[in-house]
Amino acid sequence: MTTLNKIAAYWAEELREGIAWVIVWKTGRSWNAEAVWLDVDDYFEPDDLERA
Repeated sequence: MTTLNKIAAYWAEELREGIAWVIVWKTGRSWNAEAVWLDVDDYFEPDDLERA
């Protein structure tokens, strides 16, 4: 649970401002996170979609 708190704290500004989507996933015992942003037309950037 500590790791999820660290992830939330790390991405807190982007989450509060609503400027990014943060994808959180678990691999084995590790938690990971990646932020993705929308382009001008409200679509995900192609590189972001591939990572998601």
